[in-house]
Amino acid sequence: MNKKLHIVIGDSNARKSSTIRCLTGAGQGFSRKILEIELMNNSVILVYVKQSALQENYRLKTPEEFIDFIKSEKPEHFLFALRAKGTTHKGKQYPDCTVYIEEFIKAGIEIESIALLGSTAIGRRSDIVKIVPSTCAIVEEANSAAQPANKTAAKVRKTWGWL
Repeated sequence: MNKKLHIVIGDSNARKSSTIRCLTGAGQGFSRKILEIELMNNSVILVYVKQSALQENYRLKTPEEFIDFIKSEKPEHFLFALRAKGTTHKGKQYPDCTVYIEEFIKAGIEIESIALLGSTAIGRRSDIVKIVPSTCAIVEEANSAAQPANKTAAKVRKTWGWL
């Protein structure tokens, strides 16, 4: 399997979804989920985009459920959000971001890039760095909730090599 993940990590109100919309041009509630993204090397990749975190809203997914989903989809690249901390919804536990990342790696899925938004996500950096490959592009933005999402997205683009 040759799947690559681009993950925006933060907690509530860290502007994860807003940053993803700025990165991709996707609008709220958009129907087309596979979008073209141009890279700084002028190549174009097709990216499946999910704006909300896997542990929030009405379509929550466990790591195993999302791995099955990734395997069933055609694009090579996936952009989505994770909450830094886990959550419980209707009696079901959804773990923190590091558990998701560990499960993705165990399944043979490459973690290509990560954006850490807010202090809670940045506080998880040392745990994340221990499990992702050294080639993973990691960017931090502590003030994501207090600044325009396009400013955060510009920093993410530069680090990830996206236009």
